[in-house]
Amino acid sequence: MGRLVGSNRPGLVVKKLDGWTSLYSAAMQLPPSLMRAIARDAGVHLWLDSDDAVYADSQFVGIHAATDGEKRLNLPRACQVLDAVSGKPVTANGKAVTLPMKRAETALLSLQ
Repeated sequence: MGRLVGSNRPGLVVKKLDGWTSLYSAAMQLPPSLMRAIARDAGVHLWLDSDDAVYADSQFVGIHAATDGEKRLNLPRACQVLDAVSGKPVTANGKAVTLPMKRAETALLSLQ
């Protein structure tokens, strides 16, 4: 997929095998968009399609906004979503939530 600058050595390699995929990167940090593409290809649930930081488990989701704008949170199942700080409902029952957020703002949500 990519070569190291100034050499012919591989810098990013993907090898699909029977039942799994191996990925090698010489880079210490991959861009979020590339990490999302790799995760999507592996069938991983993607909470967001943006470069915002997400922290999630089965009960809580935290979003830290990298930029201003609406953040579309894709839920793994239909559920009620509450603001974990105020307790106010964010959505009644759905598989997605859209939150208007400012850069550097953090939202903590509770999945019911």
